Amino acid sequence: MKFKRTFILATLLLTAQYTFATPDTDPVTEDRQKAMQTLEEQAKAGNQHARTELGIQYLFGDFIKADPKRALQLLSVSADQGDARAQTALGHMYSQGIGVTKNMQKSLDWYKKAAQANYSMAQSKLGYIYKEGLGVQANPIEAAKWLEKAAQQKDTYAQANLARLYETDAGMSQNYKKAAHWYLQAAQNNHIGAQNRLAALYENGQGVTKNLKTAYMWYSIAAVWNDSEHQGLQEGDPRIKLSALLKQSEIDEATKDAEEWWMKHYKAQDAEQPLH
Repeated sequence: MKFKRTFILATLLLTAQYTFATPDTDPVTEDRQKAMQTLEEQAKAGNQHARTELGIQYLFGDFIKADPKRALQLLSVSADQGDARAQTALGHMYSQGIGVTKNMQKSLDWYKKAAQANYSMAQSKLGYIYKEGLGVQANPIEAAKWLEKAAQQKDTYAQANLARLYETDAGMSQNYKKAAHWYLQAAQNNHIGAQNRLAALYENGQGVTKNLKTAYMWYSIAAVWNDSEHQGLQEGDPRIKLSALLKQSEIDEATKDAEEWWMKHYKAQDAEQPLH
């Protein structure tokens, strides 16, 4: 699961004046530069929020050139002052070896600090680490504890990973009903893996009442992400099997329901592709 970037350009642009474009200027670039300058000034003045935002920018390089060493300096100060977002960013840096020597124990320590402060992103990452056994002994019970905390705070990735734990019986009691519940929460937030798994549960009647039309709908919703809706049903598409079991009128209804779902729920964001 990639580290979700928390820098919001719109927030920074509140500190910058928009300018009209001229042949020699780019208003968007100018606004970004002004925004970053404002962050630099506020960070130097001791503004912890600005320091953390600036550190995240240097970490990911969305609007400025990435500089992991500078990111480490800024984020370390904020993290030591108890900033959960900075602590989570350091956890990411140590887990990936960005600007530092890869160290899963240090990564875990920083994630724990932020997770204990009830920061959902850190809780989600921590749960994933315990789920997969990344640098630690896999512990599904500990994973479920942290994923549950993050899922309750509407963290989509935590919801999907918690559902996966309940579905696969990975060291804890299998519970298809809970799996279906959390897959639904994540699916409603455009998580393609959750959409596909929820469809499979409806197809097989696991944790929910078997409903092939609903399964077809969720498979259709998920298919939008890979653009397969514009290509017709391709080999390997689970809807091929369902098409032989459903009436054409049911297929049409499921397709319409999927289209209406997208009209209601579409958000301009990336889908988290596979389940982690």
